[in-house]
Amino acid sequence: MSKEIELRTAQESDFSDFWEFCSNEEVSKYLTWDKYTDKDLAKSFFEEKMLKNTELPNVYLMILYQGKVIGNAHIIERPEDGLQIGIGLLPQYWHKKLGTHALVELENYIRKNWKSKYCQLLADIHENNTAMRKILLNQGYTLKSSIENHRQAYRKIITEENFDYVEWLKDNELIESVVGIGSLCEDKMADMDIIVICYEESSIDEVMHKTQYIESLKSYEKACCNHVFITFQDSRVYDTYFVSEAFINAVNNVNRVIFDKSGLVSKVLDVESKMDLDELVSVFINNTSKLIYKAKGGKLEQVTRILGDIRNKSIIPLGNYDKCLVSKNVINLNWIDKNTVLYETYMSTFAQPMYEPIAVAINKCLELLNYFIEKYELKKYIEKNNEINEYAKEFL
Repeated sequence: MSKEIELRTAQESDFSDFWEFCSNEEVSKYLTWDKYTDKDLAKSFFEEKMLKNTELPNVYLMILYQGKVIGNAHIIERPEDGLQIGIGLLPQYWHKKLGTHALVELENYIRKNWKSKYCQLLADIHENNTAMRKILLNQGYTLKSSIENHRQAYRKIITEENFDYVEWLKDNELIESVVGIGSLCEDKMADMDIIVICYEESSIDEVMHKTQYIESLKSYEKACCNHVFITFQDSRVYDTYFVSEAFINAVNNVNRVIFDKSGLVSKVLDVESKMDLDELVSVFINNTSKLIYKAKGGKLEQVTRILGDIRNKSIIPLGNYDKCLVSKNVINLNWIDKNTVLYETYMSTFAQPMYEPIAVAINKCLELLNYFIEKYELKKYIEKNNEINEYAKEFL
């Protein structure tokens, strides 16, 4: 079907077809202009706009089906925003999937003739135009907002075949830098953990919204307001934090810790902080309870993330407190003694999302809790610890 749809620039002989289109009340019902009743005015528009605008970024095109003109399309440049697109067909060609094929051909025309690796397309439709809304959504457009005159604004970013999200971020003038967290794995099935740093706080929402318009986007899952898991069609997953340059500067100028329950932040920022054993054990108990709850629910992917929290927020600070570990952060660790339940528990937190290694990790966490409660006589936690051990039995 799509091969039977063609686009070409207007010719003088197309005016009679254009007049049939622009003077039709059904056609103009959902558009921003009323039907033409004055043929001379229509002729003037045809000559001044359609015959003269024949190349991107501003171009008017005739839509042909099986060699016959059935409507027209336009592309208009919107500086600093992208290309405004629109298609219209004569009513007798509605509800035959020709609108979808015309839109695909219009996108292909832009891919072939546009000067950039990516291009944001803007499509504004009347809120009651359900047929066009369905076409846009099926073709990967995202609703941006409702605008004046009962219209809705949809967006989509078309890209080259081998799309690189980091390269796209680099080309975005709102973004100052992108930094990697930990080791960046080239395995497409592995997460790429990155921080996207925008020049201004006010730009963060815009960058996050634009990410949702990328055509190769498979899923966009918000963990919280500025933390998103972004998956593309090639299975690459980006665990992404969006922050501002001002935030990075603020973190860089931290000079004291007011409180830090796990000691993690103090170590990451290399700022002195007095560790409170009660707080450390309390955080450990809460995370262990959460770990068991998620494991019992079969949410093993989430379990691995909780194990990471336990590793960084509990085991490493407790290891420093117990003098079997010396570290200034969560990466550079100097284990004084590896023949300890602390080290064994630390290693178990790298478990794969499968039952057996997770069960081992839970057992080690429970063993470590017992160790600290007994060694430091933390009687206030005995009852809670017994409850957790009973709760874990259903999983173990």
